[in-house]
Amino acid sequence: MSERRRELFEAVIQDPSNREASEALEQLLLEHEEWTDLANLQVHLAEHAAEPAEASARLQRAGQITEEQLSDAQRAVELYGASLEGDPTGGLETLARMRAILVGLEAWEDYLQVGEAEAERTEDGTARAALLTEMGGILESRLGDAERAVICYQAALESDPTSMAAAHAAQRICRDAGAHEMLAQLLDFELERTEALERRAALLEELGNLLLNQLDQPEMAKVAFGSLLELRPHDEGARAILESLGGVELDPEATEAEASEAAEAQPEAAEEPEAAEAAEEPEAAE
Repeated sequence: MSERRRELFEAVIQDPSNREASEALEQLLLEHEEWTDLANLQVHLAEHAAEPAEASARLQRAGQITEEQLSDAQRAVELYGASLEGDPTGGLETLARMRAILVGLEAWEDYLQVGEAEAERTEDGTARAALLTEMGGILESRLGDAERAVICYQAALESDPTSMAAAHAAQRICRDAGAHEMLAQLLDFELERTEALERRAALLEELGNLLLNQLDQPEMAKVAFGSLLELRPHDEGARAILESLGGVELDPEATEAEASEAAEAQPEAAEEPEAAEAAEEPEAAE
């Protein structure tokens, strides 16, 4: 260690508030690419910072050096996490960076903990729903935990009821698990928010069969199949089921005209996605 560096280190240790010494030492370490000492300096200055915001900024800087120059991902996550307490911005960018690093480490439980913290701080409902859907996908594909995945998807729908990615993922899990009551609720939830006629028809068909065959609710099934025939006047299968349930026979010409008018009245609907597989996984940090 050069005499100048030694003097500066001693000055900063004795008085961390000595700006002149700390800045000179930081510049010297940067010029000589002494990354470990530079990161440790940031941590030392953060521990003695007068303001929480300054401590946060120092720890973020230490995390950045540790991640980018020292390639120590785990330590970088720890430093980024420590910076959150005093972060005046709320820490969303830092949390997102932590998640990206944890993907690369395949530290899935840690990823989920960070994701929960990020979701709590995210005010935008659409962004929060996207994050929760992503977390549900991790729970499914990486941890095989369908039960917790459904909870994430439901939370996503609470944040953004129009999130069809979350709705379809939750429906798929319930369908595969034979959770008929919850599946019926999810189908009805989407039905209330969907205007596309073909998608509504598909939802009514599945809901009607579910109510009739798995939930033993013939009266509710009758309502579902009646609504289905209004959209698909020539659906003989639905007509036969409705008639077997004692439903009033509908005039196919009249219902076809009504369906046609409804189709013309609504704007072109975006093509509905197929029931999603586990939500697309996030990319690892480069």
